Amino acid sequence: QLLQTHSVVREHPFDSDRKRMAVVVSDSDGKETALVKGAPGAVIPLSTHILRGGEVCPLSSEERRALKEAAAALAGRAFRVLALAERAEPDVDAPEEALTFLGFAAMIDPPRSEARDAVAECHRAGVEVTMITGDHHLTAIAIADALGIWEEGAVSLTGAELALLDDDGLADVVSHVRVFARVTAAQKLRIVEALQRGGQVVAMTGDGVNDAPALRNADIGIAMGISGTSVAKDSADLVLLDDNFSTIVAAVAEGRRIYDNIRKFIRQGLTANVAEVSVILFAFLLMGEDPLLPITALMVLWINLVSDGIPALALGVEPPEPDIMERKPRAREESFFADKLGARILLRGLALGGLSYFMFDFALDSGAGLAYAETLAFSTLVFSQLWHVFDARTFSTIYGANPFTNRYLSLAVGVSALLSIAVIYMPVGNLVFGTVPLTVMHLLMVIAIAALPTFVLSAIKATFGLKIL
Repeated sequence: QLLQTHSVVREHPFDSDRKRMAVVVSDSDGKETALVKGAPGAVIPLSTHILRGGEVCPLSSEERRALKEAAAALAGRAFRVLALAERAEPDVDAPEEALTFLGFAAMIDPPRSEARDAVAECHRAGVEVTMITGDHHLTAIAIADALGIWEEGAVSLTGAELALLDDDGLADVVSHVRVFARVTAAQKLRIVEALQRGGQVVAMTGDGVNDAPALRNADIGIAMGISGTSVAKDSADLVLLDDNFSTIVAAVAEGRRIYDNIRKFIRQGLTANVAEVSVILFAFLLMGEDPLLPITALMVLWINLVSDGIPALALGVEPPEPDIMERKPRAREESFFADKLGARILLRGLALGGLSYFMFDFALDSGAGLAYAETLAFSTLVFSQLWHVFDARTFSTIYGANPFTNRYLSLAVGVSALLSIAVIYMPVGNLVFGTVPLTVMHLLMVIAIAALPTFVLSAIKATFGLKIL
């Protein structure tokens, strides 16, 4: 209605320093009025009068104090508060002075119901959540408290307080602050850089133009896809299509699952390689000057491609471990083989290789020919790796994991076992790989004995808590 009777003469846009904006309008008679809105702390001090009962009255110091208290009370209830004022016939150079206070506009954007659960899950996962906002610090604290970000002993810091700190002072306190309020774009960037200097991996979310520098410099910049500006999206590494914080938490869980599965895949592959090398190494060390090879080159190729390769690929779709969001974040400098993974690969590989050599030597001592002994060692190595893959799918032990939660792995193990048995019993397999059919008793013995390294070592690990196994 105002725009129907008034025309806009000029605008004084909002900026983060003034924390207010003004529009000067003119009526049909040419009378100008400045309409001002902004933060209560920026508008109330400029107000000299107040509209009371339709009359403009002088604003006393007691009323000014009461207005500030009313604004703080609203902010403490998580309302975003705007102060509204006007000035008739304003000065061209100072339209925002000697204002008449009109009232407050209080708005609330309640947090999504799932946001508090997402914050709680972040805390369980060792991910600290900090709120950085341009809102009044009481509003920010009230919202942070509703979300579970604000806890007993938490610290808040306003932009004015932050401006008094140098970089070293900010670095000392930044990790303890849970709410930053009334901050500028430059201060958001300072906060990100201070956290990074403290060794933190920083993910920054934002939607506005003033968030762009912090988004660009954060380790992971996350822009809002719905409410975000083009500048914010261009500056970010990721764009959140649903603007939902819980989606970020789900992405953290998925990232941890993917990293876990890469480690599981590498563990299975390297353990198989150590086993293949060590079975030949044991032959050279234990058989004297004229050792025999327990497995041929084509057998090694088959193991890498089929009995090891197919099940290892299925580890890529392994579901997340139950405690995946209860672990602390990895340190930047943490090795891929941390938590004794390298030693575990070496010991398990040596155990599988040693067992395969034992079966090879057992066959020779029993009077079997070289081809039969090689087939026995080959089948032992195949089935020991197929048993081992069920242990490689968890960082605890095989006894604490349901073997049927990854149906792709079960299928891959079954296919690999059947194909390997076919290589042993089909003429074409005998021709290409130099295998010979095993007796049923020996095949069943191999399948049972091949499970021993996995189950025995896992039992020792579970009993004594030895991560090296």
